[in-house]
Amino acid sequence: MGGNMENETLSVSELAECFQMTKKYIGYLIRNDKLPFYLHRKKRRFRVSEIIEWLDERHFHIIWRKGRDGNETPKIEHYPVQQAI
Repeated sequence: MGGNMENETLSVSELAECFQMTKKYIGYLIRNDKLPFYLHRKKRRFRVSEIIEWLDERHFHIIWRKGRDGNETPKIEHYPVQQAI
């Protein structure tokens, strides 16, 4: 992908691929879990920096993995919450 990912934006399809979920479920997250997006030419776009922040609040993080083709692809994983004792 190159460049600074923080300023990049993703389409619904690209985000669905990153999340490994359906576009329908992303619609559900927008309606019910306040997934941040903005409209660009009447299409939903997602700022990577806002998605990272949204994921972090929910204790998820993005791991970048290098594929066989040499390109890095994001994988979203849940990390355990540290329990206060």
